Amino acid sequence: MVAKMVRQNKNKKVLKLTEGEGRRKSGPIMGVDVHKDVLAYCILTETKIIKESQVKNNKKDINSLIAIIKKLYVSSVAVESTAQYYFKLVFRLIESNIPVLVANPQQTKSTQGKKTDKIDARRIAIAHRDGRLKPSVITSKEIFSLRKAMCNRLNLTNQATKIKQRLSQIFHQKDFKHKKN
Repeated sequence: MVAKMVRQNKNKKVLKLTEGEGRRKSGPIMGVDVHKDVLAYCILTETKIIKESQVKNNKKDINSLIAIIKKLYVSSVAVESTAQYYFKLVFRLIESNIPVLVANPQQTKSTQGKKTDKIDARRIAIAHRDGRLKPSVITSKEIFSLRKAMCNRLNLTNQATKIKQRLSQIFHQKDFKHKKN
C-alpha cells in the first residue's frame, strides 16, 4: 500500500491514502463471480447495493452486461479468475474500455458463512470497493494463446515420456529387446 504522510496542524501526522491504494472507491463498482456457465454480479456504491443478478457466460449476455455497466456508470469491475472461464468477460470489458481488475480466487475466497454465487459476487464487489484486491496480470489474447499452446505442448511431451517409460518397463518384464531412439 502506498501512502503519503501529510502534516496537519503542528505535530500531528495524518496518513493520506489515494484511491486504489487502500481507500474506498467512489461511485458504482461491480464484482463478478465467474463460473463455466454463469456470471453472478453485484453492483454497489459506498452506501448501497444497486443491482445483483446473474447472466449466462456467453457472448450475448456479456454484451447485455456491458450495456448495464455503461447505463449505471460503473467505474470499475473486479472479476475472479476462475480457470479459463473469465477470459471472455475480461477481453470484452477491455475492448469496451471498461477498467477491469482480475483477482486471484485466493483473495476473494471466504471461509465464513453460507456460500452462494450472489454472496460471492457481493464479497468481490465489497473487497474491490475497499481496495483490498491485488490485480493479477492480464495478457493479450495473442500472449494467452501462446501460453496455452506452450502448456499443451508441455503436457503432450510429458505424456509421451510416461508412455515411453511404461513401454520400456513392459518390454523389460517380457524380456523383449527393442531399439531405443
